[in-house]
Amino acid sequence: HQPLPNVGLSFFDMESDPYEANNLAGSRPVEQAELANLWNSWNTNNINNIQPPYYEYKGLIKQQYEYFNDSLVQASSDRGSYMVE
Repeated sequence: HQPLPNVGLSFFDMESDPYEANNLAGSRPVEQAELANLWNSWNTNNINNIQPPYYEYKGLIKQQYEYFNDSLVQASSDRGSYMVE
């Protein structure tokens, strides 16, 4: 089960479908269960990643940029112009 947007439950035959064009989820329950058991055994000792997925990270970077840019534009506007003698 992929937590990615619009992906959900997925099962692909990577040998015959390396581009993952044909989702076989539900059509091969025995192989799907075997793979799920292998995954769950392997994943038991894994530690969750502290980094958000790229699409979330990209959004956070954009928000931070906009916040700092807006702050700088506002500070520049508040300062007004000055004269040099």
